[in-house]
Amino acid sequence: MAGEMAETTKNRAPRVGLRGVCCVVALLLGGCVAATAPGTREAAAPGSPAAMASPAPVTPLPRPELRMPPAPQGRSEEELWRAAEARAVALEPLVREDLAKLQVAALPAEVAAPAPVPPPRTERPASSGGKPSATAPGAPAVASASAASLAPAAGIPNVDVVARYQVQDGLPSNRITAIYVDDDDAWVGTADAGIARYNFAEGNWLVIQAADGLASDRVSDVVRFGDRIYVGTQEGLSIWDGASWRTVEKEGKVKLVNTIFRIHKNELWVAARTMHGGLLTFDGETWKDRSTIRKGGVLNNIADFRFSGDELWIGTTNRGVYHLAGTEWQSYTVADGIASNFVYTLGVRGTTCYLGGCCGLSVREGDEWRIYDIGEGLPHSTVNAIQVDGNVVWLGSKKGLAVFDGLDFVTFYTTDGLTDDRITSLFIHRNQVWVGTADGLNRLEKSY
Repeated sequence: MAGEMAETTKNRAPRVGLRGVCCVVALLLGGCVAATAPGTREAAAPGSPAAMASPAPVTPLPRPELRMPPAPQGRSEEELWRAAEARAVALEPLVREDLAKLQVAALPAEVAAPAPVPPPRTERPASSGGKPSATAPGAPAVASASAASLAPAAGIPNVDVVARYQVQDGLPSNRITAIYVDDDDAWVGTADAGIARYNFAEGNWLVIQAADGLASDRVSDVVRFGDRIYVGTQEGLSIWDGASWRTVEKEGKVKLVNTIFRIHKNELWVAARTMHGGLLTFDGETWKDRSTIRKGGVLNNIADFRFSGDELWIGTTNRGVYHLAGTEWQSYTVADGIASNFVYTLGVRGTTCYLGGCCGLSVREGDEWRIYDIGEGLPHSTVNAIQVDGNVVWLGSKKGLAVFDGLDFVTFYTTDGLTDDRITSLFIHRNQVWVGTADGLNRLEKSY
């Protein structure tokens, strides 16, 4: 992506979270450096009688200077600031509790010493990246530039835009809603013009629409399961068996509208985002309804769901998130610490769950939820897509793409080569990240 190391570094907004605050305080106090702040008494050295008699007051950290992006439709910048400040006030007791538990000790000399300055990194030459050809017909190559310039130890990859696709390149529409990629094909769903298949060997696009047998041109998701292609649409679930399309509108009590898919233990899991929806499994022959979680409790309006081992996380459009571990269901709402009950997308890594929605990124680590928003480096409060990729998480927002390593956000925009800042969908296949936007499809190549 276009942009040098200095430009990318500017995009890394400071993260002022609990872990960051604690680390800063620990370094300051652990170095045994006395400091006098206006209006406070001189800090005592750790272990001194004065320190044991009464703990030194904690000087508040200065409020960082933040650049606010354009407010989302219907919300002013003032409303965004009020929401962010309200979350900061709510988190303050947790920060103080963490500081009270902090055991301050002197840093070892090798840790306290200034870190050596690493040698400058060199630019990598542009490459086509694996089997998909960046110069195949219908896949115009884009001049590549290293967009992420962090040390490899940080875990965030270098990123190049290797191809961009829009209507003029063969897509039926620039409004991307779903992506599925394997070694042979890329299947791309759109908001208003059906799906398109890009075959890497042939280097061309094939468009399938309602006139060709698809249930609807409004596509919610697409996946390959076994030797069939499954496409979720606004009017039902369409299945391609290699010869023809057929549509399933309802299975049992579940209306298969705006479906999304996951594959787990050789079964296709299907969720429907509707009041008459639910959660189903399909083994290729038999459907099973998994919607009932307890007597009188039925899952519906499912926005996204993910597996982590045998655990299942389900995000809904109006009731927060549900978590199944073993046979026990647990639900989380704003009352439990998530940013909003309206979940758009989620991702899971181990025991950590990431929720995206209208009001920031909610992350559950251990027994608590933490919220990341514009103030911590998120490019926009609205998060539309999440993909977990090893030790980092890719986040598609209403105003840019971000990579999050648990501490920092690295952001990418149209200035870095994307077709649009409004990210709608993400898919990771091998060393490539496919990014759907409201104005075209992008193929990124990552390296470390």
